[in-house]
Amino acid sequence: MIDRNKHFLRLMDWSEEKILETIEIASRLKAEVHAGKVSDRLHGQNIAMFFEKPSLRTITTFQVGMNQLGGHAVLLAPDSIGLGKRESVKDVARCLSRWVNAIVVRCFKQDLVEQLAEYGSVPVVNALTDDYHPCQAIAFAQMICENLGGFKNADGKPKTVAFIGDGNNVANSFLALASKVGMNFTLACPKGFEQPAKVVEEAEAGLKKHGCQYR
Repeated sequence: MIDRNKHFLRLMDWSEEKILETIEIASRLKAEVHAGKVSDRLHGQNIAMFFEKPSLRTITTFQVGMNQLGGHAVLLAPDSIGLGKRESVKDVARCLSRWVNAIVVRCFKQDLVEQLAEYGSVPVVNALTDDYHPCQAIAFAQMICENLGGFKNADGKPKTVAFIGDGNNVANSFLALASKVGMNFTLACPKGFEQPAKVVEEAEAGLKKHGCQYR
């Protein structure tokens, strides 16, 4: 059984309170870094980074972020590890859990991050799969709070997120965010490229709770 509060596999796994707390901490740490404060919060802490897919922003910001907070990031080459081929997912998860404090994964299948979380004993962070991109959604939420004053308009009504593009991993995580913190969500996409029905259905209860709509 996976403790989904311990990991960051999907934004739908987290409560509104946990999301808001994470945004508050991120904004505070960002302000400290911009003020030139040297931090050792993560001194002696290490993360393993396994990226099957290409990356510029995500891979760089994880490495820089760890460095700024006094920690260290170990980049694992997919061809060298042979995850699921030369080395089983179970063995990799257990070995890495002995050496690092968290595992950051960008891969194709959501099932891979789920398996690493199941077999390992350290937190697993989903840095993008074909289904979800929770890190981008939480960064988007931080931007809204810092630059737009939060998730409600001046009249107290919820803000609306409009996503133009296919119903992909980013759209799925933005919809999850909207359902958790209370925003309307509009997807504009070509016919046949909508979000999976199960993703929309899972978000409906949260949207209804906040009096928000999906369009």
